[in-house]
Amino acid sequence: MAATATSGLANARIQLEQCYQDTRDYSHDDCADACPTDGSSFAYTCTRNNDDTYDLSALGSGKVSGFSFAIDKQNDKTSTYDGVGPVGCWKTSKTSSC
Repeated sequence: MAATATSGLANARIQLEQCYQDTRDYSHDDCADACPTDGSSFAYTCTRNNDDTYDLSALGSGKVSGFSFAIDKQNDKTSTYDGVGPVGCWKTSKTSSC
């Protein structure tokens, strides 16, 4: 289930970069559709800033409660599990490593 979040964030990042190529502004209204929508297991946050940066995150619920993932414009990935972290990658299970 954690792969759902990382896949959604990675796809959103690609779409934001493509939109930026067209508009030269991540905060442009046309880029709003690139932000992932909440699913049954993860709630997403998409912050598109006027200074040409963005931050994407996913917070788990239910079976994946305690997991959170984030990525930014520099492709810096972080994840936490039950408050442990953040680590500089996307850990997709309690025992996985970077």
